[in-house]
Amino acid sequence: MMANMKIASTATDGLEPLGNPGQRSYDLLKGILLEKLSERHADLLAEPVTSQDGRWTDWYSDGSATKLVDLDESDQDAARAELGRLKSDIEELAGRMSARGDSDNLRLSAALSNILEVPDEASVYVRRVDSPDGCPFQLVLTNWSHRKADQPKAVSVLSTMVPRQPRAAPPAPPVAPPVAVPAVRTAFPWWVFWWLGWLVLGIAIAYLLWLLVLPCGVRLPFGGTLHLCPAAIAEVDRGAAARQDQLEGEIARLELDLATLEGQCQAQPVVPEPPREIVETPPDEPEIQGLDARRWAAQDLRMLDGCWILEPTRNIRTINGEVINFDDWTMCFDENGNGDLRFWRDGGLGREREQCKSGATAMFDSDGQLVISSSGKIRCDGGGGYYRRAMTCIEDGRGSADCDIVAPDYTAHTQGRFKMSKR
Repeated sequence: MMANMKIASTATDGLEPLGNPGQRSYDLLKGILLEKLSERHADLLAEPVTSQDGRWTDWYSDGSATKLVDLDESDQDAARAELGRLKSDIEELAGRMSARGDSDNLRLSAALSNILEVPDEASVYVRRVDSPDGCPFQLVLTNWSHRKADQPKAVSVLSTMVPRQPRAAPPAPPVAPPVAVPAVRTAFPWWVFWWLGWLVLGIAIAYLLWLLVLPCGVRLPFGGTLHLCPAAIAEVDRGAAARQDQLEGEIARLELDLATLEGQCQAQPVVPEPPREIVETPPDEPEIQGLDARRWAAQDLRMLDGCWILEPTRNIRTINGEVINFDDWTMCFDENGNGDLRFWRDGGLGREREQCKSGATAMFDSDGQLVISSSGKIRCDGGGGYYRRAMTCIEDGRGSADCDIVAPDYTAHTQGRFKMSKR
């Protein structure tokens, strides 16, 4: 749910953002805190909306809020204690993600640590809420993931605002029980078995070697032989000679058969094929693949029947300054101009690539321009979404149209070429 009440407006001059734009994504960080911790932790972040020139940022929350420093002393103590609890839980979650060691969890851990950095105490607000847990305050941070340009990196504003937790006394070291000293006994000479094992292994290896050389025979360096078998070798030589004679006879027979077949072959005359009659067919009338200029001039919405793509692919900057890659932007209509639009976005920072979609309608205005509008907020499969989009298109005479794309609810603006090509 989007925050609906502006609680502050701050200038961006003199502030240094922490991390890259993806690590400052409001939707991503709020979703992680809601999934891993609680709604209290997720509502700690005010939603930023940056002006078109980038000089101011409006901060939104779910209700009116007061600066923490403007509360009376007793309320300040209770709010600071609640701020310390939320800060400790987020630091513990960042530590667990960092311990996993992979690149995605390291970037998410740094992003969670950055949201606990604000430029001054005036950036901390408090909303009064009715809560069953007994704490009447909801802490809200503006200017999160920012510090003053001249602020030392070692200084954390939130750390100076929350009360320190008392350290528990270290436990007393355990007393070791008394160790009984065993009586000294005379050791058995186990080394005898070590030498005996080597002796048995040597005898076994010698026997195996003798078995390996027994069939073929080996000449000894000092004279004599071990089981040399000349009779068996001679028998092998006679068998090889007989096999060679048999193969040579087979080769001679095959050569004779080949010569006989060559004599029986006669050349056959080649009869040329008659020429084929070439029948020319008139070319088909080309089919119009894009927009039909005649139907456009007649404001006939039936020309949109089917699916179309928006080209070229654009990188869209959202209202909080995040740049997200959109691709495969598709719009499908029936013959009355009713349909839907959908595209894929690169989630980044651990998110899978996901599809976003909304209903859409098309009509011609009084100036002959084609107006295409999403029926509401564009919802994404992974949660969150984007504000309603409206496109005003002019036919360019080449089967496509030039379209101006705006978000009517905010001042975000981009220009795109709407190429009407069938999917």
